[in-house]
Amino acid sequence: MKNNTRPQKKLIIIFAVTAVAVLIINLLAGLLPVSARNIDISENKAYSLSAEAKKYLGAVDAETTVYVINSDGSNPRYESFLKQIGNCNDKISVRFVDGDQVMELAEELEVENYLAPYSLIVKGEKRSTFTDYSGMFSYRTDNSTLLSYFGTDEIDALVYNYNVSNLYKSLSSSSDSSVYSVIQAMLYDMDRSFSADNYICKMVEYVNLDNIPARYILTGHDEDTFEDTELGVNLLEMCERLGITYDKLDITGDNRIPEDAVSIFVFYPKKDIEKAEAEKLIEYLSKGGHITFITANENLEMKNLMSVINAYGLNAETGIVGEKVEIKVENETETADTAPVEETESEKTETVYRNTVSVNVNTEHAAMAEMEGLTVSPMVEKPNSILFNNEISSDLVLTPLLTTGESAYLGDKKDELMPMTVAAAAENRKTGGKLLWFTGAASYAEDILTKEELKDDEKMNVVYSNVYCIISTLGWVPFGYTSETPNIPS
Repeated sequence: MKNNTRPQKKLIIIFAVTAVAVLIINLLAGLLPVSARNIDISENKAYSLSAEAKKYLGAVDAETTVYVINSDGSNPRYESFLKQIGNCNDKISVRFVDGDQVMELAEELEVENYLAPYSLIVKGEKRSTFTDYSGMFSYRTDNSTLLSYFGTDEIDALVYNYNVSNLYKSLSSSSDSSVYSVIQAMLYDMDRSFSADNYICKMVEYVNLDNIPARYILTGHDEDTFEDTELGVNLLEMCERLGITYDKLDITGDNRIPEDAVSIFVFYPKKDIEKAEAEKLIEYLSKGGHITFITANENLEMKNLMSVINAYGLNAETGIVGEKVEIKVENETETADTAPVEETESEKTETVYRNTVSVNVNTEHAAMAEMEGLTVSPMVEKPNSILFNNEISSDLVLTPLLTTGESAYLGDKKDELMPMTVAAAAENRKTGGKLLWFTGAASYAEDILTKEELKDDEKMNVVYSNVYCIISTLGWVPFGYTSETPNIPS
């Protein structure tokens, strides 16, 4: 069982995107300290199972077990609450497990995450899922500043804790008064709510659903090992914690795209796909499918791969996009004491041409909406300039997602500066098919950061901003099913 000791800085990349789907919010897990778990809110009967939850759980007709992990006795009221779940229905049982039992259970159910005290594993006839104790809480507000900042009136506890910590850090290096306003509002204008009724009902529903739409990663073309990248480890950890299926997909030969495929990820293939594969992907899109492409400059030469992207009205110019940057440098020329130099003369600028470009994010598009408020702009390495062909079909809607500033240039044309699109979205309004294309694969294929790199805030901010660009797009494609559990007030 893996003990995830990676900093919480990266976890926000996983969990911030969850605001896009109610189900994902309701299944979120977090890591609160023990001191935060000992909360006595029994006076308002918060630890009493609601009538709505009792009715829903009482109707469950599948054998379901709720495992309570390493209960340490620090919260007897919560333990009593959990026992009430088992009284709703003979089909539902609650078991308290600790020590070796936890290890055996985690191995049996293939749960590889660290299980803190009072974590829950829910096992049904179809599958299992889990959450930490902090997943039982949410923070609610009607403060206009926070509603604008988060885009919702309720957030998960982990999102709350991370933002408070991150905002304090920003405050130490910024004079922006708005940061202080958000901190004050979070500390004094947010109410902590016990939301276990909602979360547990949805977990029980999830583990007993007949079919769960799945997401896939295309393989068979010498792709980089996805799970060895920062994007991969963050995305797959999120999916594992939330019970989202994310499997490898081989559609070479006679292999077909599964009926349960809600999304396909094409991650920087090193060789072209087969013509038959391209036809399968185009047909999948025509039936309302969703594909995300992450490519590098060399992928533009892959005829079959590009035929899928071209079919949705997108193409790219050959050559790498660069950026002209003016950098201030100190003037090292010594001056006489009797001839003081103006302050403006003590600095000079140096022109630098680089192939890593800063980009602007189109947060008005649903695929990028979760990037709203991100303080660090993504930096894309060796991207391509995407072109739009609106004549392919009147049903296609083509939208830039990431664009450079006006100091960008293509290839060796360093004197021809102009803004360019380096990531785009295409949607067929008639069929519902959706295609996302991110160029500059090196920015999204960053290897898992070392311990030393994790200490480099500047590098971390850039890497995770790029990772977040991809993860945020998950909100453009629904998780796959609509929950039928009751909406129980926190």
